[in-house]
Amino acid sequence: MQTLILAAGAGTRFGGSIPKPLIRIAGKPLISRLCEQMRQLGCDDLAVVCGFQRLLVERILNPNIRVVFNPFYQVSDTLTSFWFAQSLLLDDLLLVQADFIADPALLQRLVDDSADLIFAYDPKFLHDDEIRVELVEGIVRNVGESIPPQRAAGVVLPVQKISRKALSRLKSIADQTMQTGDFQRDIESAYLEMIMAGTFSVAALDVSAAKWCEINEQEDLDRARMIFGE
Repeated sequence: MQTLILAAGAGTRFGGSIPKPLIRIAGKPLISRLCEQMRQLGCDDLAVVCGFQRLLVERILNPNIRVVFNPFYQVSDTLTSFWFAQSLLLDDLLLVQADFIADPALLQRLVDDSADLIFAYDPKFLHDDEIRVELVEGIVRNVGESIPPQRAAGVVLPVQKISRKALSRLKSIADQTMQTGDFQRDIESAYLEMIMAGTFSVAALDVSAAKWCEINEQEDLDRARMIFGE
């Protein structure tokens, strides 16, 4: 299994002084922790998409990790970053954003599931600016920010598992999107297109019992340090 870590963003809500992947929690940069966890899970074929201050990020990465540069990081979203790395991706994939910290057991659940497209969600968090998932009788029907909170099962964590079969379709969607010049399309809208097609098995795992945090702003960082240590 391969891992792709998206680490191109500028972290403007933190003032853009250092890349978010380099924020330290419990003595380690977020991206270093993620890379170590991936190797422990057997996902040791790693690639990282960098953008903002990429040389700082590259400096702390193991030389065996392949690094891809998204030159449009200031004006693009996650599907563009995926597209720049997609030629490296040939197998089942764990795709994770670099501002994410979680218990290893949460990641292990994703690795162990056999569906084509797997989301992790937490019903405890339903903020206005979060990606949500809608389930109908346990089946994933919708993913995105536009889902009303009253219809959402929970917030989607910034980590997904994608089978080789589903990865091929995701690459095609990314290619078509880049041809139109829509660099600001997010990867969740591509997932939704795949869900609506009905040709892939899709799973949503309730991970509310696990410890995790997506670090978008200072209060998230404070919470992460309370959970995982300074």
